[in-house]
Amino acid sequence: MNDPRAAIVDRHGRTVATYRADERDGRPWADNLAPDSGVPTGDVVTAILRELAGHGVTSTPDVGDALIAAGATERRRALAMFHPLDGPPRAGPRLDGITIEAYAHTAADLHPASGRAFPLGHPDRDPAMSDAQELAELAQLLGGDIVGPVQPASRVAVTADGAVVAAAIVTDHPGDPPFAGPWVPWVFRDPMLAPPGTGAAVLAAAMGALIDDGAPGVGLAVTDGNPAQRVYERLGFSVVLRTVSVLIDRLDAPAAV
Repeated sequence: MNDPRAAIVDRHGRTVATYRADERDGRPWADNLAPDSGVPTGDVVTAILRELAGHGVTSTPDVGDALIAAGATERRRALAMFHPLDGPPRAGPRLDGITIEAYAHTAADLHPASGRAFPLGHPDRDPAMSDAQELAELAQLLGGDIVGPVQPASRVAVTADGAVVAAAIVTDHPGDPPFAGPWVPWVFRDPMLAPPGTGAAVLAAAMGALIDDGAPGVGLAVTDGNPAQRVYERLGFSVVLRTVSVLIDRLDAPAAV
């Protein structure tokens, strides 16, 4: 897969950084923004503030923190993790009364358990979003409008009466591994209805399906401070990049030197 990159140039026409153009939450987004080798962070920040007003930006912590110091709003600190699928995945635990099956569900099927998995105060819960907004965003994700089309490797865990209690949704995120390709943008476990280990089991099942499909690897991102990171590490994921996401609204670029 190709990952076409957009360039940011300074006032002299020099490329100072590149990024993958995306859209999130109804605004343009500069994803995976990477400074060119040898370009000072200050020059990158100056160009970003001038060229990307109104955007969201995800970049390395040095760039993100410099943007925050310049007045940008911090959105998320995250860890990009990757698992090369060069062998069988580490198996998840056996579960009593829970069946893992291929994803063939709607946003309404997943939303109750997903909402309980991310209560108020959770690092991945946006307190400003209503239940209706969360359901709409989940529908967009499952419809392929946010992180690419949902893949057959996606798996859900259900109870004997068919209620969804956990899921690992796999999408085809544009670009190349480790930051794109097969990607897990949504994985959760209902803490009320699913025993501990269900999330690991459903993710391991999705990874097994990806191996059967011949996928070279799979990536995901986890918010810094989310204890789920330990689950992913036990399954064989490792951190490949730390990122900071910010919103740039009504900021003036400092004068070019």
